[in-house]
Amino acid sequence: IRTRTTGSRVPGRGGKRNTYGGHAVSHERTEQFMKRFPPGFPLTDAIRSAGSISVYEQFREQAGCRGDKIALEWTGGSRSYRDLLHRIDRLAGVLRARGIGYGDRIALLSENRFESIELILAAARIGAIVACQNWRLTTAEQQHCVDQVAPALLVHSPAQQTATDALGRASIPRLVFGHASPGVPSDRRHLDRFFRRRPRPS
Repeated sequence: IRTRTTGSRVPGRGGKRNTYGGHAVSHERTEQFMKRFPPGFPLTDAIRSAGSISVYEQFREQAGCRGDKIALEWTGGSRSYRDLLHRIDRLAGVLRARGIGYGDRIALLSENRFESIELILAAARIGAIVACQNWRLTTAEQQHCVDQVAPALLVHSPAQQTATDALGRASIPRLVFGHASPGVPSDRRHLDRFFRRRPRPS
């Protein structure tokens, strides 16, 4: 993997940043990565650059090599690397359009679903953080966890509709996995609707 990093600053944020593929990465994060290796360890350029690569960048590299091979498979469906990358990029645009950016937190309340992978990688592309919540907790415990996260966006599955309603954070924008389903308010945007639209030029 060939990488190139350059020093820059993120507008409105202090501290020096490196950029990899157009994505900002903190200089401090790179330094912390380097400290994991013992003194005298032969650090190659590839190892040094790995500290500046996000999980999104790693997946994009794999998608470029694997294309139509299966990346995700679940009961009733699958996604190729190419299709999954397209959906991840599309979702990253949806998040940006809702004001989510570098350092923002997204609370996720959902049972195991393939869309969770898409959300985590889309957030990584724009530098946001996904905080996965345990749907098995009581309402009070979930409330405490979400309060600690202080999310800019709440994403949930249709099955967690009642649980999210009980959190008492009506002011937080919400997105719902899947397509419109009974019991979910129509004012909440379902992610599937965005994937049916014609892609915008990147």
